[in-house]
Amino acid sequence: MRKGLFLLLLAAAACTPPASAADSKAGHQFGRADPVNLRGAKLYDSLGPAQLGNTMTSTHSLASGDTGVAGKLEVDGAAYLDGTLDVAGAATLASATITSATLTTATIGDGGTLALARQASVATANVNVTTKTTLWTCPTGKTCVVTDVVFGPSSTTLATADCAFGWNASANDVIATAVRAITTTTAIKAQPIATTVGAKVGAAADVFGIKCGTAEGSAATARVTVLGFSY
Repeated sequence: MRKGLFLLLLAAAACTPPASAADSKAGHQFGRADPVNLRGAKLYDSLGPAQLGNTMTSTHSLASGDTGVAGKLEVDGAAYLDGTLDVAGAATLASATITSATLTTATIGDGGTLALARQASVATANVNVTTKTTLWTCPTGKTCVVTDVVFGPSSTTLATADCAFGWNASANDVIATAVRAITTTTAIKAQPIATTVGAKVGAAADVFGIKCGTAEGSAATARVTVLGFSY
């Protein structure tokens, strides 16, 4: 009986592989895919992530395919995404550098398509002609409101050109005709007509522009920047 039990124990010991030095130090045997606990850190194999405290890093590439974020995305440093990023919840960027971006639809503030923003900027609008120069065409299906026009600087000091801004053929139903003596280093913010009638609001396909009743009399151009919004 004792001899049989001894033989069974001897056979079991022969079937158990010897532990390596690393296994002996760790106090247990583990494989490549098993986690190793190092002072609270959970370290996986070289193809998986390493978690240290609240930080999760990964050697996996996100260079292709789509990346979906259903909750909150916080980027505290630099982030590089070569595919498509879909954010269903909120996105917070502590610091972001955007080299190139295509914005299809944006809802900002109270729901206006683009809220208050620069809608057009023409660097060299000719003020030595009496024809209308196009600045902003109201998009299809939209109503457009001009809140301000910044006129200037100009290529030379203006003394004669009396210009107006508007949607109609005379371009004077938003900002009335006036001589604005801007220079090469000055600009003026021309505000819409302040009367009980108010300024014209543009409809889809309407063209907002500048038109001078009297030309400057010599070669002259001016920068014109249109501020407003559409809805």
